[in-house]
Amino acid sequence: MPRSAILEAALRLLPPDSTPEGIRLRREKAADQARRAEAAEASFIDRLSGANIGLLRERELKERARAALDAGQNDVIRLTPDALLSRPTLICGETYNWIEYKNTFGFRSSPYVASKNKAQFRKYASTFGPGMVVYKPGFETNHVQIEGVRCFREAEVC
Repeated sequence: MPRSAILEAALRLLPPDSTPEGIRLRREKAADQARRAEAAEASFIDRLSGANIGLLRERELKERARAALDAGQNDVIRLTPDALLSRPTLICGETYNWIEYKNTFGFRSSPYVASKNKAQFRKYASTFGPGMVVYKPGFETNHVQIEGVRCFREAEVC
């Protein structure tokens, strides 16, 4: 294991730096991670779109919902997976209606994140039908066991 990885792992065990400088650095790091995650998601969705898979992106779904609400429609679906497929689409041997992309590793042992994500996936499956969650680096086996939801590594889908 490279020294930098060992050092980074050891530094994560330290209590957070509560000084103004430490808080600023944590915020900058979080913003940088968010930018990288958005870029990875956009790249993945662009590749799907380039493969002639008809879809609506998350931002398009949000725009449609906002426009419908502005027009006085109250029964608007506000759920926004990263990609809502235009029609049920065969991918990796099964048919899916939506795709959620995660730029993180899917751990069972991260209870807050795992439970939040699972609630999100359940809502998508109950509203849109079967869907897939794509984790860029991978996930633990049996990480998500929800009817109508299947997990993939990005490399498997691409």
